[in-house]
Amino acid sequence: MPKHEFLSPKAIANRIKTKGLQKLRWYCQVCQKQCRDQNGFKCHMTSESHQRQLLLVAENPGRYIGGYSEEFLRDFMDLLKRGHGTGRVHCNVVYNEYIQNKEHVHMNATRWLSLTGFVKFLGRTGMCEVEPTPKGWFIKYIDRDPETIKRQAAMERKKQMDLDDEERLQKFIEKQIERANEEYPTDEPMYTELQKDDDVKITFSLPKKKECGSIQEPEANGTKSEVKEEFEMDPELSAIPPPSIVECKQEGFVRPKAPNIKPMEKNVFNKIASLDTKPVVKPKEKDDSRKRKISALEEIKMMEEMRKEKRNRRDNWVTKGIVVKVMNKKLGEKFYKKKGVVEDLEDKYTGIVRMLDNGAKLKIDQAHLETVIPAIGRMVLIVNGAYRGTKATLELINTDTFCVTVKLAEGLTMDRVLEGIAYEDISKLHSNT
Repeated sequence: MPKHEFLSPKAIANRIKTKGLQKLRWYCQVCQKQCRDQNGFKCHMTSESHQRQLLLVAENPGRYIGGYSEEFLRDFMDLLKRGHGTGRVHCNVVYNEYIQNKEHVHMNATRWLSLTGFVKFLGRTGMCEVEPTPKGWFIKYIDRDPETIKRQAAMERKKQMDLDDEERLQKFIEKQIERANEEYPTDEPMYTELQKDDDVKITFSLPKKKECGSIQEPEANGTKSEVKEEFEMDPELSAIPPPSIVECKQEGFVRPKAPNIKPMEKNVFNKIASLDTKPVVKPKEKDDSRKRKISALEEIKMMEEMRKEKRNRRDNWVTKGIVVKVMNKKLGEKFYKKKGVVEDLEDKYTGIVRMLDNGAKLKIDQAHLETVIPAIGRMVLIVNGAYRGTKATLELINTDTFCVTVKLAEGLTMDRVLEGIAYEDISKLHSNT
């Protein structure tokens, strides 16, 4: 049958089809030829070129199959490492990305018969972490590159050095505070609760008001003198009759009466000025309740606490070994509002929770979980904030502000009392941990 012309529609359609992906079953890896249908593949199998290639493969089949297998494994692992890193991904997703390349090595030319067998091989050799699920096989790349291991070790050493420096700085600050308190003791008021017996009545006494017309003279020789002045009307002014209402030319206008004011005696200011002594004005007493100025050491301590809070405050809080409560209604009454212990972590936000009542295990996100506040005196774990990952003892529960007070039970800051910790930042610690 003659071929179609170069610019004919049939020839153009054939070239377009050859550019795209075709059926994998109609691909010959030995000849590296892609057939478009079963008839073409059958014709290729009976061709002389294919028969010659089969004779070459038959001489040493292990070398050909081993080479194809190594090439397939290398390309697949490179794609997994570059495209997904150390994340958990479904094996079919990676394989579909791999076969997008038209010149890739087909699996039917390797020693693996199926993708499941290839995934199991990756798990046995330790190249990946494999996990069978109802939705299929999930794989996770294990980075064993010497440079990566060296970089991770350097990061761990730097993190440990930062923690050591932080602990040394914290210890130095505490010593400075203790030395400052010994050298400069401060008399701070001690506030106590009101203690009252049942039989005793509480009474209040208010000071008497001073008289307006008297001036108090300071104490002299143990006695007090008071100067009283009577304000009377001047006889000359009292003889003047009060003004009367005078009618004006304008109708409806009335002049108001002048107010009847009693003028003070003329010599009253002279008598007051003639006093030998002046009244004593007591200085204002300092307010004891005024806030004490924050010292430099306390300011350094506050800045250090803020730095720790900013560094350790994260969006994930689920931790292994804590007791949590399931708050997802879609799981049914069997699990809703039931408590469980986090036995393992799937990732930063997902944990494996074993229920305490029936022993069932759930893989659930932290968005559907809630922390558990135990009774006072029980052990808790701080899951978020400045002291993240530190064990403590519950001292007080404030239901009005939804906060608690805890006492640290480990580390250099042992026995320190922390107030105002939110419910979401602590959770009950399981007794077996």
